[in-house]
Amino acid sequence: MRTLKYFFTTIFLFAFAVLLNAQDTNSLQRAIEKGKADLVEILNQSEGKFNFGVSAAAVERSQPASALPHKEMLFDRLLKYEGQDISEVLSKTQKLVVPLVENTRVVTTISITEKDQDTYVVNELVNQQYSEELNRLPDDIKARNFEKVGIIYVPNLNAFIYTYGDRSYTSYKGKNVSSPANTRELLKELRVDAEAFHKKYGDKLKKGKLVY
Repeated sequence: MRTLKYFFTTIFLFAFAVLLNAQDTNSLQRAIEKGKADLVEILNQSEGKFNFGVSAAAVERSQPASALPHKEMLFDRLLKYEGQDISEVLSKTQKLVVPLVENTRVVTTISITEKDQDTYVVNELVNQQYSEELNRLPDDIKARNFEKVGIIYVPNLNAFIYTYGDRSYTSYKGKNVSSPANTRELLKELRVDAEAFHKKYGDKLKKGKLVY
């Protein structure tokens, strides 16, 4: 249910941002500033109609932290994982997730993609899962404005991993996102679950009949 709430909130905000006629920018910083301004406008216009879990005033007071590279775990490579470095099973950076922070607390996030070389566009406003889980990361990470944190999404298993150096954090299968996990052990667990998923749904995936 919570995942559906995040999904529909994200879809609504994306559609609303399109209605604002957001334009591409040639600067990451300007894209972040525009995303923040658009979000404030959306929240002000929707006040009393929708609850996005964040106020326009809080967003206005916030400051952008480090832009976090968001990558996807390549499912085919995960199925063949044999203990190599995590970078061997990841896609290229797909977008940048920017936490908007007030006193080390993440108010919300906005996501930016590089449409063309040095041309950036906002593609997501308000992801509550990112905000909640980033806020639960250790204080030393938050004190550094999330510098060098990366976000990884594992398709089909619907898992998010937050990396910081050789540490990994996740809430996957009830894990405590505040406590570091051994990255290689986590990947071995994900491989087992990926194999089970593939065994159950692999034929449908090949035929394009399953979207998850």
